[in-house]
Amino acid sequence: MRFFGRAARAIDVPWDMAVGGDLRYDHVEGERTAKSRRLNAFLARVYAAAPRDAAVARVFLGVANLVQRPTRLFAPDMLARVLWHSSF
Repeated sequence: MRFFGRAARAIDVPWDMAVGGDLRYDHVEGERTAKSRRLNAFLARVYAAAPRDAAVARVFLGVANLVQRPTRLFAPDMLARVLWHSSF
């Protein structure tokens, strides 16, 4: 059982990223929690900001490629950049 506990810790974040990303599409079946809806709304802003701000693009690519922690997108400097460059 120790193996599975350790494995879960290692794959929880990548799994959440993959599943959460899938749930942004209406045709995908699955429970859309408040958390997944908020994260997908924020990621829509990240996608809009990345082409306009190289720092946002670099951090997003780092997160998407599992080189940086997802929490890096929520650091104050990134939040400001994402919000500034993603006005709808």
